[in-house]
Amino acid sequence: MIKRAGAAAVLLFAGIFRSLCAQTPPPGWKGAIEIREGVRIVKNPAQPLYGRIALALETDLVIGDDKDERALFYRKISAAVDRSGNILIWDPDSFRIQKFDASGRYLQSIGKKGEGPGEFMSPYQLSYQMDEAGRLFVWDNAKIHKFSPEGKYERSIVSSASGNRQFAIGSAGSIIRDGWEFDKDRMSETVVLTDGKGKFAKKIAGFPSQKFEAFMKDKPRFSVFYPELVLRPWTRDRALFGYPSEHRITGVDGRGETTLIIEKDEAPVKFTSGEKSKLIDEFLAGKADGSRADLERQKLVPDFWPFFDAFFADDRGRIFVRRMRSNLDPDPGTVFDLFSEEGIFLREITVAEADCLVLTNGFLYSRKYNKEKECDQLFRYRIKNWEALGVR
Repeated sequence: MIKRAGAAAVLLFAGIFRSLCAQTPPPGWKGAIEIREGVRIVKNPAQPLYGRIALALETDLVIGDDKDERALFYRKISAAVDRSGNILIWDPDSFRIQKFDASGRYLQSIGKKGEGPGEFMSPYQLSYQMDEAGRLFVWDNAKIHKFSPEGKYERSIVSSASGNRQFAIGSAGSIIRDGWEFDKDRMSETVVLTDGKGKFAKKIAGFPSQKFEAFMKDKPRFSVFYPELVLRPWTRDRALFGYPSEHRITGVDGRGETTLIIEKDEAPVKFTSGEKSKLIDEFLAGKADGSRADLERQKLVPDFWPFFDAFFADDRGRIFVRRMRSNLDPDPGTVFDLFSEEGIFLREITVAEADCLVLTNGFLYSRKYNKEKECDQLFRYRIKNWEALGVR
């Protein structure tokens, strides 16, 4: 009994110690931390704690071959990686998810074209993710299909057909997802919580859609570079979301309760006339309808650039925020703001790859189109300076 009590005390002390360390800012950090109604609010300075770093990449694996039907991807693939390193690749033109092991060996196909159980019908609006147990969830149209870790269809969960198909699965089966909310001539982009059967539980957040308002009021033929809600899974039973008109990221748990708010002291960047002019040039080069004068009058772009357009979370809970970049920037690479799990702005990261799909566990996965093979390929890179990114 005494030994058990002693062990319990040690575990309790270790937990308290880890918690205190998480609440204590690192030396040299010039931000501030507030606790407001139980929510940790981290106010970061504009400059990262450890400065800027470029990822050093080494090609580790390539999947995609026009001679192998199982690895033939037509275009715009996406990917996910499970805890065992297995790779899932979705190709919109083939209506299936292809699963490969960590060495690139084909394992199985999941799903096919159709409207039945476990079948996919909206390839360009499909999104998917895995939970902690390795189960696969695929949001297709107004249903979320659930597959076992072995790829066997289990059931479908009713979901909304609105939103951009961004969601996170809670440990108790709850679902945090995005959606749209309409009120007369206005639309809001929302974050909502539903239960394991898809029944609405509560609204977590809402943001007026600048893109929708520009379209309704100014009726542009194209609406690009407008801020849109970003939502993705984080660590176990947690999700992240943010509306990129401000550099602010919110962390919520599986009950939809806010646990963390990350802010960064950074002024928005104005969308210039040169950037809009280049956009119009691209439209006209593509034989878009309308004259230059018509396009100049339309609300094609917001007043300010969105701060980001995607989040990535690695196996350590760190948050990689992909920055939006000017269309006049000749560098095709990617820039990330890296935050610790506790919300500290650690580094600004640059990487030569443009289409980053997954960034975790010392590897970066991206897509490239191979003109000779006329197919998309998935590249896995080993990040040689992964440990230099900054971990507390």
